[in-house]
Amino acid sequence: MPAFQNPIFLLGLLAAGLPLIIHLIHRRRAKVVKFSSLRLLRLIDARLARRRRLREILLLVARTAALVLLPLALARPVADGPRSGAGGDAAGARAAVVVLLDDTMSLGYREEGATRFQRARAAAAEVLRTLEPGDEAMVLSLSRLPAPGGEFFTRDTAALALSLDESAPTLAAGDPRAAFERAGEALGRSTMVNREVYLISDMQERGGVDRLKARTAGGDRARARAVADLLPQGARVTFINVARGSSPNVAIEEVSLPVAPLVVGRETTIAVRLANHSGAAAEVTASLVVGGKAVRDAPPARVEAGATTTATIAHAFAEAGEFLCSVRVTGDALEADDERFFLARVSEQTPVLIVNGAPSPVPYQDASFYLAAALESDAPAGPAGARAPIYRLDKVHPSKMPEEGLAKYRAVLLLDVPGLAPSAALALRRWVSAGGGLVVFAGGQVDGEEYDKMFSAGGAPLTAARVAFTEGAGAGADAAKADADGAGGAEQPGISFEAPTAAHPALPAGLLGWTSPRLVRWLRLEPREGEPAREVLRFSNGYPAIVEKPVGRGVSLFCAFPADASWGNLPLRAVYLPLVRALARHAAASREGVLAASPGAPVPLAPGAEHECDVVIVHPGGREERRLVAPAGAGGGASGAKKGDESLAALTPWETGLYDLRVTPRGGRPSGEGAAGAERRSPLVVNVDTAAESAPAAEPRSAADLAEIIAADPRDVMLVTADELSGLRARILARRHGRDLWPWFFWAAIALLVGESIFANWLLPAKRVAARGGSAASAGRLPAQAPTGAARPAPVEAGAASRAAPAKAAAGAPAGAAAPGAKAAPAPRPPATTTRPAVGPPKSAGGGLKEAPR
Repeated sequence: MPAFQNPIFLLGLLAAGLPLIIHLIHRRRAKVVKFSSLRLLRLIDARLARRRRLREILLLVARTAALVLLPLALARPVADGPRSGAGGDAAGARAAVVVLLDDTMSLGYREEGATRFQRARAAAAEVLRTLEPGDEAMVLSLSRLPAPGGEFFTRDTAALALSLDESAPTLAAGDPRAAFERAGEALGRSTMVNREVYLISDMQERGGVDRLKARTAGGDRARARAVADLLPQGARVTFINVARGSSPNVAIEEVSLPVAPLVVGRETTIAVRLANHSGAAAEVTASLVVGGKAVRDAPPARVEAGATTTATIAHAFAEAGEFLCSVRVTGDALEADDERFFLARVSEQTPVLIVNGAPSPVPYQDASFYLAAALESDAPAGPAGARAPIYRLDKVHPSKMPEEGLAKYRAVLLLDVPGLAPSAALALRRWVSAGGGLVVFAGGQVDGEEYDKMFSAGGAPLTAARVAFTEGAGAGADAAKADADGAGGAEQPGISFEAPTAAHPALPAGLLGWTSPRLVRWLRLEPREGEPAREVLRFSNGYPAIVEKPVGRGVSLFCAFPADASWGNLPLRAVYLPLVRALARHAAASREGVLAASPGAPVPLAPGAEHECDVVIVHPGGREERRLVAPAGAGGGASGAKKGDESLAALTPWETGLYDLRVTPRGGRPSGEGAAGAERRSPLVVNVDTAAESAPAAEPRSAADLAEIIAADPRDVMLVTADELSGLRARILARRHGRDLWPWFFWAAIALLVGESIFANWLLPAKRVAARGGSAASAGRLPAQAPTGAARPAPVEAGAASRAAPAKAAAGAPAGAAAPGAKAAPAPRPPATTTRPAVGPPKSAGGGLKEAPR
């Protein structure tokens, strides 16, 4: 039903009755005239009266319709304005508008000389230009949504336009579903008639449209709330797609370093995974950049359309140190995903601490004998053929376990340790949580209760499994006598390993002979419930052989077998050497302590801190930022830091590259790691999330498809493509206020008035005859001449006597009149005169006719 923007002009419809009133007032009233004969009336055509009456009715209808259409045009009728149920009237159809601006990485695509974000920003400005005084609006960025309840409307559209001009795409991922939720909360508080949401995006399939779909919640089948349920009833959604298709783009999705520590002079193979997000195959070259300088190129790699491939770069670092490295490709439409950073820590040797719980003067009976020999032999060949050991091994007794200085070690290996001092166990826990790698080997002195007490001090258990008991029988000497080559012919008693079915960094790849070792004794490990444990290796009897648990940023591995030959012939088999080397490399690599994050993702600065900490943040450009972080549960104190203040306790990076986090506790332990004044450094490498943001834009969808995705009424959903942006303003206004119908009413009224004028002044026969200056007879309506000897008949109006009747003898007759009884001479022919035709057939009343007024 049409609505009216100026309903006051509808009062003009009262003027539509004026033509009818005038017609009734000026209707002719006939008078009675005595007439003796009806002979002359036979000459009148009765059809003339009916024709004239029809023409007058048409003129009356045209004039009345024109007077109806003119007020309707002035009232400005509109169609499809505010939806019924939204409240209010179109006359005061104020609008509350929420613009959801996609500022994620994919908006940096350059197409046809402009980026998608430039088109998105122009479209947002066009939406704001449709607002009128009294309307309210807000602009929300998908990557930087405010906290719930932090969104607010404003009527200062100039300020919003200025903020748009200053905006730029970020490298963070966006959450369109959360943006719709914020928009729904804001619109729910608005009282405006028109409540509108505009999502201006490139409509990515991943990270965009997919996130708008309702998904199952948890493990049940209950559906999550649809987007339409997040918005108030009657709210309209407009999707504006600013993408013009799929542009060429090859992204670096991942850079993988080997598990082994980086050592000077040892060549390292860096794997680079490339993904082609365009519709055509591309050939690119990946370059290794160290310290801002390209040092090595990978062989050219061809990436098929929509496929991924892996390129490799081999490089040996010439000196020790910490290097910010990256892999870079060039030449596509999106630069943000063309570089990926990583931190390379290169050392002369990898420091490893061995805590030997069963030393012996007999070399082969020492718990560290076989392990140390395996690690010391793992050395790369130098330029002259010389080999330098990768690991620098420091051996200590459990009673001399250091409580300070663990930070200089990359891995700690516990060999048949009966127990540690509480302070040493607590220092070990803090070191592992900071990124250290711990490997525990079984032995005859291992006690389950003591280990549970030792590893549970200060928090959750350090290991993922508890020691139930020791299985098997036999002495180490008997096991050591086993034939290393298996030449004895008799199968040794005990159990062996089960060949692993899945790859793991702590296991050597492609190794045969897992079943050759024989263990006569072993620990029965029982994984703890609720622990994030992973079974790395299994015995042939089905029980765990190696169990891994992440602890903070570090890792701990529990081996249910010893590192020596006391419980079997494992050190004498070929599987031992690669196995212990892989375990040491995995533990040493975990000590990197490098945090990884994506732009826009908060990173805790001092997790688990027990006291206030001074934090220095060095940004990629060298800018320093200082913060004072209070631990969870602490009050404000003198520092002003408050409990749960995420703005201080977490860093939200927006740039890619290396952040240096330096945390210094203010109080607490007098000495040791984490003590007051002891600085803890944590590098943070930030890279873009290419999984969701560098994917190509989805194919253009219809408004019906989008309405189905968000479970909304199709009448409330509109889609505007990049090719339709020029008419965006007109479409928004037509949708908000409705389509203006007044031009149709106005021109229809003008057409009626012009037609009425032509019809009344030109087409009516009487007026046409008058305009020509001729007689009614010349128009073919009356006889041109009366019969000879008779008076010329004159036109007779309805009910009137003929003005050409024979004159009666009366006093004062004109001269020359015939005497009574004399034969009348033929009357002279009068000049032709113009008279009006009859309106209708004559009617007699009382023996006479009614004469129409002249």
